[in-house]
Amino acid sequence: GALHQNMSIRLSPSGKSGKIASIHKHPFQIERAAAGESIAITLHDQIYVERGEVISPEHSAPEIDSEIPARILWFS
Repeated sequence: GALHQNMSIRLSPSGKSGKIASIHKHPFQIERAAAGESIAITLHDQIYVERGEVISPEHSAPEIDSEIPARILWFS
């Protein structure tokens, strides 16, 4: 995925949303960032972002579930 300035984002699993004000890649401010780049972002509104949050476009946030369908075979 990619991030760009003024992009609406969603934080998961908290469900908080915001808008990217700027993207920084030391020592420069950049317009766009791609997956795998080491960046820092600032948001238009002050939002507390906890460790472990996942940033995604607001319209395609990942689904969160507490169950995983699986078949388990146990030999003892």
